[in-house]
Amino acid sequence: MRKFLSKSPLWLSATVLLFSLCTSVVIATSEYIRHMEYSFLLEMVEKNKQQVLETVASSAVESVITEDIAILEGMVSELAKNNSDIALLRIRNEDNLTLAVWGTDPEHESIEFHEHSEPIQVHGEIFGHVDLIWNLETRITRIEEHVANIYQFNSLSLFIFTLLCIFGFRRLVGVPLQRIESRVIDYANGKDFTGECPRSSREFSKLSDAIDQLEKITISRDRLEEEIRQRQRVQEQLAIARDEALRATRAKSAFLANMSHEIRTPLTAIIGFSENLLETNQSMSDRLEAIQTVIRSGKHLQSLINDILDLSKIEAEKLEVEKVECHLYELIHDVFALASLQAEDKGLYCNLDVQFPIPEIIVTDPLRLKQILINLCGNAIKFTDQGGIKTIISYSVERNLIQVHVEDTGLGMDPLQMEGLFTPFTRLETTTRNKVNGTGLGLYLSQQLAHMMGGEISAESVVNAGSRFTLTLNAGEPSSRTLINQAPDRDHSLTTNSTIRLSGTVLLAEDNPDNQRLISYLLRKMGVDCDIADNGEIAVDMALKKEYDLILMDMQMPILDGLAAVRRLREGNYPGQIIMLTANATVEVKEACLKAGCNDFLTKPVERNYFRQTLINFLYPDNNTEPSSGYSDESLVSTLLKNEPSMRALVLKYVGELPILVEELRDAYEEKNWELLRFRLHDLKTTSGNYGFPTLSTLAAQTEFITLSRNIEKIEELLAQIEGLQLKITLSSQCDQSDLANQSMHQMHAHNQKRANE
Repeated sequence: MRKFLSKSPLWLSATVLLFSLCTSVVIATSEYIRHMEYSFLLEMVEKNKQQVLETVASSAVESVITEDIAILEGMVSELAKNNSDIALLRIRNEDNLTLAVWGTDPEHESIEFHEHSEPIQVHGEIFGHVDLIWNLETRITRIEEHVANIYQFNSLSLFIFTLLCIFGFRRLVGVPLQRIESRVIDYANGKDFTGECPRSSREFSKLSDAIDQLEKITISRDRLEEEIRQRQRVQEQLAIARDEALRATRAKSAFLANMSHEIRTPLTAIIGFSENLLETNQSMSDRLEAIQTVIRSGKHLQSLINDILDLSKIEAEKLEVEKVECHLYELIHDVFALASLQAEDKGLYCNLDVQFPIPEIIVTDPLRLKQILINLCGNAIKFTDQGGIKTIISYSVERNLIQVHVEDTGLGMDPLQMEGLFTPFTRLETTTRNKVNGTGLGLYLSQQLAHMMGGEISAESVVNAGSRFTLTLNAGEPSSRTLINQAPDRDHSLTTNSTIRLSGTVLLAEDNPDNQRLISYLLRKMGVDCDIADNGEIAVDMALKKEYDLILMDMQMPILDGLAAVRRLREGNYPGQIIMLTANATVEVKEACLKAGCNDFLTKPVERNYFRQTLINFLYPDNNTEPSSGYSDESLVSTLLKNEPSMRALVLKYVGELPILVEELRDAYEEKNWELLRFRLHDLKTTSGNYGFPTLSTLAAQTEFITLSRNIEKIEELLAQIEGLQLKITLSSQCDQSDLANQSMHQMHAHNQKRANE
């Protein structure tokens, strides 16, 4: 396969790869749908089977004991009519004598028939048995027909998509590359290129201009070298120094140009999609896609800015690293989880091989170590189109060294590229990888950080066979040097902090209105009351007049900055807790905040999970918070009846229709008819709210919103919750009707007794 791809034209290779990918997608999608529908069918059969068996077992005891065959036959017939999938329903007494039967026993066993028997018992004493056989032939046939239709539709759609991609690839990339290749060959042979310059895109236009510039530079260099040969040694040295300066300047200029492109690209997406969000005619799915694009571009822009800041600190020799204890396996696992998501997006495998034993705790800078590993894994994924990456962790007890190997099956590098691998801006001079975005700073920064932490990064690579990067780092001297021989149990640390509600009052000192809205929104969402101060002076006055559980203090504010405000509060013996908010995440700033009297330190932009976890350490959990997965008794009873008891008949009628409404939801979901599903959910949301079932109405509203994003797993989960709540409401209503009937009988008996006494 490798020889075929290396010897074939680019468009043919792309055709083969796209066709293979399309075939894999069609098969995987169809088989997954087949599996899910079969699983759902079996689950539904099991649920309905249990309902039928429980209904018969709970209602037929007296009739079985008295052997009232007429009642039993009527019950069996009614149950069979209500469920078309029942092939046989039979009731036997304790002597195995058949009392009532509906249907016939199939003559042969098949996966299309499900058989079950349930004893009829009261207080542990068995009075008979219920036999039930389900015929699933029709449903299995529908599933197979559905899967076959999916196969046909996906095959046709993906085949057309492949053809369009090939045509576009040849049009936009293949033809311009051939023209540029011819142009370069003509320049190399000293000929003038007479063809039309490729202008299919801005990148090809710039590449064409760069070739022109390369020819001019080559001619100028030849003339300059001819003049240099005729000059004295001092002049030659000056000329050489001048050439070095020019190369450095060109590298810097090229870097700035590339960095400008890298920054403007996400900025364009952020501004464009943010403006789109202001349009009122956008659908919810378009808004969700726009928001996700803004978040993704913002994180990419944040990463670029962090690289630039780190580079400037390294060149100014102001970058410092910490030496703290951290759990090695958890750190590696966090990096691997992130890399796995990136690899999954490209269709690559991502394996983790931990060669135990490894130290449980090491002494290093966890933030910088994560930065290095994320960069190495991200770089491997970036330059790998097939296969995947593998991360290997090992430890040398004798040398106290940790080694992290990151292997990929990507492009690989030749010896010339390897020479400048850890040199800044080198990527800009390598034309083989220009199709991959990046600043060319990642490996350079990683190597510099590794050196500052007392480590080293080495690399091995073979062209078209992949690369292997190795980080070697000293494990340090932790307070307890313990080796582990297996992956630790991380379940205790995986608590769902996002479901924890907090209580308390927070003072937010922030001058930026946008940050005020964002952070106060996050606080209110966690259940925390929030007051806002526009500057440090106002914050000091408010803190001294009112008792707050926590103060979030921005570092840079007008009139009085955050550090000065904290010092003033501490000088006045303010005992409360204070967390500093700042975008300057350096060790020096953190030490200055703690020295001024802060209890902790948070960086901006705010990372929501870390923000929530930090506040959990300072605020109080809300003990009144109930788990969202359970339903109180109040949610099963209509709130409408509290004010309108006369509406009981209408409410009970609606509750009786609820199973049909929920079944229609399930049918629409099975058919993947999203428009019908949203319509049914909207109807359920409205009617359940009108009849006094707010919990059911809220669930329907949540599901209606989720259908816009086609999140199958979440939709399935919410539908299951709706079905469970509907069943509880129905059962509660049945109990209520039974109580009403018993009450009426007691009233009638008392009335008759009174008349008899008279």
